[in-house]
Amino acid sequence: MILCVLLEASANTNIILIVTDDQRWDATGFMQERMSSLGRTARFPWMQGNTPNLDRLSEEGVHFDNGYGVYSLCSPARATMLTGQY
Repeated sequence: MILCVLLEASANTNIILIVTDDQRWDATGFMQERMSSLGRTARFPWMQGNTPNLDRLSEEGVHFDNGYGVYSLCSPARATMLTGQY
C-alpha cells in the first residue's frame, strides 16, 4: 500500500513560482548570459554567476520571456496571478 502511494506521488508535476517585487526582467544571471549570447548589451554584467540557483532552475525548467499582467500595479497583479481571479 505504501509503495503504491509513493509511486503515485512521484508522477505529480512540481511547480515553483518565484515572485519578486520591483525587479527588472533582466536582473538575473541567466538573462544576462542570454542577452550576451544574442549579441545584446548586458545591462547588469555583475549579475552573471551571482544567481546560481536561479540559473540552474532556468536551465532545467521553463521560464517565460514575455508576460503580461492585467493590472499595472504590483499588488493587484500578484493577487490576480495567485488566485486566478481578476
